Amino acid sequence: YTLSPNFAIAARYLASELESYGFHGAAANGSFLQKFEVVTSKPDPAHMSLELNIEGKRQSAAFAQDFFTAPNAGNGAAQGELVYIGGGISAPELKRDDYAGKDVKGKIVILVSGATGGVDISKLADNEHGGSAAQAHGAAGMLIVPAQRFLNFMKDRNVMQRFAGRESVSLADGHASNLPGVTLGPDLAEKVLAAFGLTLKQAYEASGNDAAKCRQCSAKFYVAVQQSQKVTQNVAGLLEGTDPQLK
Repeated sequence: YTLSPNFAIAARYLASELESYGFHGAAANGSFLQKFEVVTSKPDPAHMSLELNIEGKRQSAAFAQDFFTAPNAGNGAAQGELVYIGGGISAPELKRDDYAGKDVKGKIVILVSGATGGVDISKLADNEHGGSAAQAHGAAGMLIVPAQRFLNFMKDRNVMQRFAGRESVSLADGHASNLPGVTLGPDLAEKVLAAFGLTLKQAYEASGNDAAKCRQCSAKFYVAVQQSQKVTQNVAGLLEGTDPQLK
């Protein structure tokens, strides 16, 4: 765990070992400890809520049973009509824009993690996928269907409850989206997708998703996350060669 006490102890041990082998510290100040900032996020279960209106039927969802916080999501409330946008990629230059022809302004988008259709996510800018893309298109919030392997893992209720309450850590400079969002558990994800005429398999394969609509689907939720900024470190060392010119 990134911020555990033994993590820092291990870092100091590795630094001392590298120094004993003749390495030099690679950080800007000559240290072996290359420091950087992270944001820690811990949900406040007492203030988390999600209500769904699926085809006229209202349902209140329970935190840690039906849903949990979305990674890097912001605090706050969101309310509006649900719009399905599949993988949520907006990269016209790659001939992939899941937002094309869809009005998501002031609405809640349904994002399917992993439904990339062969697009390399690492080559996309922040505002071309995920919460940043949804925010750039004017969405009010996000309901996220987690990646398939992760969703299968969450079918164990005990695992889901443990995961929902844990603290998450992300890079401070990658914490750009302030859009409120929640991640759906397996049962709720299946139910919401069914209202759009989709199975989980179809959603992950991105087959026939462009026309996926629900006549009367909306959601209202509140995300309460306690956040703080902290410092951790990489351990980085340089070992020079022996050649006087090429070292």
